[in-house]
Amino acid sequence: MQITAMSKAITMCIDTVDPKLAAIISTLVLVFYSTFGGVRAVTFADVLQFITFTVIIPLLAWFMFLKTGKSTVEIISFVQEHTRFQCSSLFHCNKKLISMLFLILSFLIGRMYPSIIQRVYMASGPLQARKVFTYVTICSAIIWGFILLVGVFAFVGAPDLVGAGIWIYIVNSIPPLFKAFLAISLLAMAMSTADSNLNTSAVMSIHDILEHIRGSKGIAQVNQLRLAKWATLVIGLSSMVLALYCSDLLILMYWALNCYVPIVIAPFILAIFGFRGSSRTALIGMAVGALAILAWNKWVEPSTGIDGSFLAMMANALAMMAAHYLFKQPEGLGWEKPDNEFQQMQQADARQKSEQKETIKNGWANKKCTLAKLVPSHATIVSMGFYLSITSLLAYFIAPHDAHHDCWLILQLFGSACCLGYPFLCDLSKKIRSISSWLVGLCWLVGVALYLPLNLLQHWSNLADPIFSLSLYLTHCALILWLLPLYMGVMVVATTSLVVVYPIVIGWSFTLLSSLFPLFVASLLLFTIIICSKLKINRCISQMGYLKD
Repeated sequence: MQITAMSKAITMCIDTVDPKLAAIISTLVLVFYSTFGGVRAVTFADVLQFITFTVIIPLLAWFMFLKTGKSTVEIISFVQEHTRFQCSSLFHCNKKLISMLFLILSFLIGRMYPSIIQRVYMASGPLQARKVFTYVTICSAIIWGFILLVGVFAFVGAPDLVGAGIWIYIVNSIPPLFKAFLAISLLAMAMSTADSNLNTSAVMSIHDILEHIRGSKGIAQVNQLRLAKWATLVIGLSSMVLALYCSDLLILMYWALNCYVPIVIAPFILAIFGFRGSSRTALIGMAVGALAILAWNKWVEPSTGIDGSFLAMMANALAMMAAHYLFKQPEGLGWEKPDNEFQQMQQADARQKSEQKETIKNGWANKKCTLAKLVPSHATIVSMGFYLSITSLLAYFIAPHDAHHDCWLILQLFGSACCLGYPFLCDLSKKIRSISSWLVGLCWLVGVALYLPLNLLQHWSNLADPIFSLSLYLTHCALILWLLPLYMGVMVVATTSLVVVYPIVIGWSFTLLSSLFPLFVASLLLFTIIICSKLKINRCISQMGYLKD
């Protein structure tokens, strides 16, 4: 299915390429590095392909946004007024909605591909697997968000298009040079999925199936590797023949759902939840699931148009439960309790949550100690003084001058002078009366968490130079994230961003938003780097404290 989609998309981007030739060449390349490189080559190729389409897909969304020629407010109002996006037309109970719901359920439950399970087995343990899937979920949500934006912008630009005309409109809306990059991105997306499935299929065929056939458990490792290479070659070429024979993506998608979801998913989900059954129980459930989907496709699906993969999977699970409790089972089978490692993970999560609650509770109870921990070094305070003086003077010469602006400049310069002279004031106070650490921490917290956001809001209310205001927003928020504790910095930046996003969306023109797009991208990249760096630093500090104790 990936090969068929890949060849069609490439030929739409580049008209001179024959779809069959594109499918053959891409499949041969895929089979070549999967056969001779194994899982290492597949992993390295997937990383490069991920970098490729994560760069190109957001650019495609941006080009489609430019093609609409409308501002954000106009796009939102257009979508709200259209009948297709209204709840009354979306949730109208009929046969089409029921068919869509069952198809969505089949897709959601069928996302547990063997290639994904292989990634779980490649992890060093459950903790690493959970971390990997957390990052994958976040990245996937971002990528799917940009893909949805491409569809929305295409609908706003040409709401009357249907079928293949939508993709032709998207291709014609981008620069000619970018069509080649889009074809590369589509090729990377399809190959990153196809090579993983191909490698997993070869491993399952040789290691999981052939080894369990009677009399074949004594196969040497060298012969297993050779057989896996041959299996990769045969499966890859067979997939190419199937893609050339059946070019309808919808038919291939239904075949994949009907062959996989009713037979495989139910035993897998029951195994995850701790059910251990015999091979006879599993075979009975699989047979019932296969018969259920065949009967559904012959007698029910032609008249209703509803996909029965999800219902056949439920029949598989019920048949397994019935077979387990009706027939006599060997000792040790049934529902298992969580193992020691899983219990340790649950205890660690509960302990971490209780420690976080206790830390917050102690922080509120001992406010002076909490504020004293916020006191930075002398070099940081002096650097902050230089930053305040430079930004306030730049804002004074760029923004319009009035009496209120002059008073604000004097107040800013006084604050920067206090920061620059803080080491001298601190040494002087030690001879007279030392300044309390909690008071210094309170002043620092007010300055960073209150002054910088107010300074930003003051610039947005009297907008003179959008580029300077956005650059100042970028640097101010980066300082807030870096200087404050992470949980506090994220809350301040999020609140400030929600306040300033309203004048951006409402008041700025489409041309201005287009010119400031690189700064938006730079701000997101900088915030991500700061947050990841602080998370890593906090993790290292906690590990050092644990080892010290």
